[in-house]
Amino acid sequence: MVIPTYNEAESIVKIVVQILRLHPDSNILVVDDNSPDGTGKIIEELSQKDNRIQILTRPKKNGLGRAYLEGFSHALLHEPPYERIIQMDADFSHSPRYLSGLINATRNTDISIGSRYIPKGKVYKWGLYRRLLSYSANLYVRFWLTLGVRDCTSGFRCFAGMF
Repeated sequence: MVIPTYNEAESIVKIVVQILRLHPDSNILVVDDNSPDGTGKIIEELSQKDNRIQILTRPKKNGLGRAYLEGFSHALLHEPPYERIIQMDADFSHSPRYLSGLINATRNTDISIGSRYIPKGKVYKWGLYRRLLSYSANLYVRFWLTLGVRDCTSGFRCFAGMF
C-alpha cells in the first residue's frame, strides 16, 4: 500500500494499525514530504518495530501525484514482486474497512477504484468548493476520455496483474 503524507501525524498511526489488523500480510509504504508535524518520524519509529512498514522521505512538499509515482516506482522494484499495489490517503477519507472489497474486485480485472460517486458513497469534510471542483473535474475527464468510470479523481485504487 502506498500512502502519501504531509502533516498526517494525527491519523497515520491509526490508519496503519487498522490496515495491518485487517490485512496482516500487507506491506505499507508511506511517502512523506518532510512533514513539519513529525509524521515522518512517527513512521520511522513504527518501521523500526515492524518490517511491514516502510518510509520514503522526500526533502520537501512535491505534490500528491509525484508522491504516488515515487511510491509506485519503489513498489515495482520489490523482490519478490507484489501481487497488488494499492493507493490510499492517510486521513481516513479511504477507510481500511473497504480494502477487502477493493482487493477482491481485482480478481478478474487489473484495476479497481473505490468511488465516492456510487449509491451509498460518501464524501466527508469537503466544502462546497472542493465538491464542485471534484464534480467538474470528473465531468471534464469523462467527457474528453469517453470513460465509463464515474470517479476518475479517486485516490483509492488497487492495481493487480500489471507487473
